[in-house]
Amino acid sequence: MNEFLDRVFLENTIEQWLVLISVVTLVALLNPLVGRLLGMLIYQSFRRRAPAKGTRFTQLILRPLEMLIILVAISAVLAFMNYPRQLDFEMFGIHMRRLLQVMMELTLSANIAWLFLRLADFIGELLGSRAAKTDSTQDDQYVLFMRDVLKVLIYLLVLFVVLGSVFDLNINSLLAGAGIAGLAVALAAQDSLANLFGSLTIFSEKPFIMGDLVETNGIQGTVEKVGFRSTRIRTLDMTYVTLPNRKIMESAMNNLSERTFRRVHYTVGLPYSTELPVLRNIVRDIQVLLDRHEKTSEDGIASFYAFGASSLDIQVIYFIKEIEYNAYLRIREEISLQIMQIVLQNGGQFAYPTTTIHLPKQEAQQIIPGANPGV
Repeated sequence: MNEFLDRVFLENTIEQWLVLISVVTLVALLNPLVGRLLGMLIYQSFRRRAPAKGTRFTQLILRPLEMLIILVAISAVLAFMNYPRQLDFEMFGIHMRRLLQVMMELTLSANIAWLFLRLADFIGELLGSRAAKTDSTQDDQYVLFMRDVLKVLIYLLVLFVVLGSVFDLNINSLLAGAGIAGLAVALAAQDSLANLFGSLTIFSEKPFIMGDLVETNGIQGTVEKVGFRSTRIRTLDMTYVTLPNRKIMESAMNNLSERTFRRVHYTVGLPYSTELPVLRNIVRDIQVLLDRHEKTSEDGIASFYAFGASSLDIQVIYFIKEIEYNAYLRIREEISLQIMQIVLQNGGQFAYPTTTIHLPKQEAQQIIPGANPGV
């Protein structure tokens, strides 16, 4: 038995290979249990702030934690094994041993980054649940932004670790040269920097917050997220529009949620055959309606405005107190129907585009034989 275990295969004994296989198998079998136990131990750091989030925490970090355990176990066993001579060659000018080492370290780094990104998501959800309990949506906006900033910092940290530990680059030299390369990078990424400064301006000046109805760049909708680079708006057509923060800050921003009234302005056209007393009564009754309606302000006005191309035009301007769009439409419809009823009750009619042609007598008789003069 000992002779069999002492046999060498790929520069390692059968016993060493069995140890590797046993460790990998054992870790694979116990991995779910070990992962949950480690997850619960890590969760103790958040227990006071999130006493009921243990299950959610485990769901987020379990898979990256299980993968990390397997990678660490394999790395630990391989450290005690001999490198096979059969793999003693170069590929793309890099020794195979170094290439395998770099691949393993990159995999570990990616897995650690995955784990920390999941922790960032959990922290974001934890802060988001607290922000949702407040009346203001401004703190919800901050939570989403800070979560994105935290993820960017994680990416940068992992990048520097990979450059320093995996590729053996001098981080101090890189940071020292950052000032020289900074100008070139800034010029190449000026749009990204402009979007970043745009997001910072949005948070400092607060032209809008999440949930506000805004109109900018020809787009009208509700702000759903203010991100690190862009702002996402849900339009009235329920489409999802992503606008760079730079464009938002460079364009006019109309925060419709900040207005106290919705303005309505249209024209009611009566035919030229309408008698003057009828016109006056219609204008008077519309004005009374605007003044007495409980959902309009006292600034509404109805007046005979102009002699139109085919109608006597009554201008109607009023302000609805309801801001919510669907409710606004219902009130506007109600008032419009009442104006229609006022016109009809006073004996009026609604004008429509008409054209009257007057021809000299001779031309009229040529076009229409027997036509009366002046027609």
